[in-house]
Amino acid sequence: MIINTYIWAKLFIEIFCFFYIFTIFRQKRIIALNFFILIITLYLVRDIVFEFYRDNEIILCSEILVLLIYLIWLRTFSGIKKIDYFFIPLNISIFIFSIVNLFFNLINNNSLIIIIFLLLGSLYIFFVMSQFTIYNIKNFELLISLKEYILLNYLILYFFLFFYNKNLILIHYIIIPAFYFLILYIINRYNNTIIKEKNDKIAHYSNDLESLFTFINNFSTVISNKQDLDNALN
Repeated sequence: MIINTYIWAKLFIEIFCFFYIFTIFRQKRIIALNFFILIITLYLVRDIVFEFYRDNEIILCSEILVLLIYLIWLRTFSGIKKIDYFFIPLNISIFIFSIVNLFFNLINNNSLIIIIFLLLGSLYIFFVMSQFTIYNIKNFELLISLKEYILLNYLILYFFLFFYNKNLILIHYIIIPAFYFLILYIINRYNNTIIKEKNDKIAHYSNDLESLFTFINNFSTVISNKQDLDNALN
């Protein structure tokens, strides 16, 4: 079982992501990172299930839910939109059907249907992020830097899952673990945002202290020279 397992490379990155997030939480509790805890947990459960039921359609089914989590994460910045009321029920319906199909094999080409939906879903996520501007989104710089990166990673993942789905070593030792670095990259961007906020606060306090010391120094000089107090305050 240890020799034939495909979980170790994926498990290592998943555990590291958990550790990284909880390290960030010790500095600042970022609610948005809860979505990525959910995604990592989903991936962990998926990878364990795959060890006992080795069908790459399990990977595709889980990605349907991950797309939904990404959308909800993005909508915490912009608010729900009318088109989401179409995408979300469709997402859930395809997920339920795909799970049922895993057990009862209702259709033979369900992987192709899932891949097409995932491609459309990824483009929709890309479209959602394209609507963000510096005027309507608080963390615009963080999100805009992720837009192309998320889409590119998903396109690469879907390509290999569809055309190389029989090559389990390639998929589960290289492609999926490499794909998990997308989450690690997003977590790291949040961490960099916290560091930047801290540095900005330090710089702000340093400027205030410098101004205060300058005032005290000038005031002391004026007093020592017995100059007019009003001039010292100007």
